[in-house]
Amino acid sequence: MFAEHQPLLARASNRPAGFTAICKFALCTIRMPLHSAVADCRLLLRGDTNVRSIFGAKHRGLSWLDANGADLWEDCERAYDQCGHDAENTLVELCMGIPGIGPAKAGFIVQMAYGLSGCIDTHNLTRFGLHHRAFHCPKGTRAAHKLVSRYNQFCYNTGGTAFLWDSWCAYVAERDPVNYRDADYVSALHLAPIGG
Repeated sequence: MFAEHQPLLARASNRPAGFTAICKFALCTIRMPLHSAVADCRLLLRGDTNVRSIFGAKHRGLSWLDANGADLWEDCERAYDQCGHDAENTLVELCMGIPGIGPAKAGFIVQMAYGLSGCIDTHNLTRFGLHHRAFHCPKGTRAAHKLVSRYNQFCYNTGGTAFLWDSWCAYVAERDPVNYRDADYVSALHLAPIGG
């Protein structure tokens, strides 16, 4: 699943518009079922901003991406090329600069676009027995850097990027067979930002 679908997302994120679409998809998934976020993302990318998945701080994130998405992409590409071992930490921190995006969805963006980090969302917090504020982002750059480092270390310790993706897809499919026929179907839904 990850091995098949993530490279397609990575290829799309090699340009500013593709990367920004992935970021917008991540915004859509905050506090929304995946199937709703996918449908809304498709509408959003066609220019319809009146979708259920965009509410609250997500409006600011969407506006910010429209104005700054290309710059964020350039910063992320530079970080990916230059940061070596610390690339995933830097990438997650950069993506946390999007209004409304915390460590989980920043990790999700990095997972989709670069095949690094992971998404420790509410499903994964539950699966791994973590408190809902386990990765709450503190104020201050130094504290955020420590949190991101701990976050990415947790992703690695739980099996890594591909394991988190594949096991999350299986978990979601098992929990909701009405909307998701199997884990591969769940994984393929992540291709929404690139027209999948």
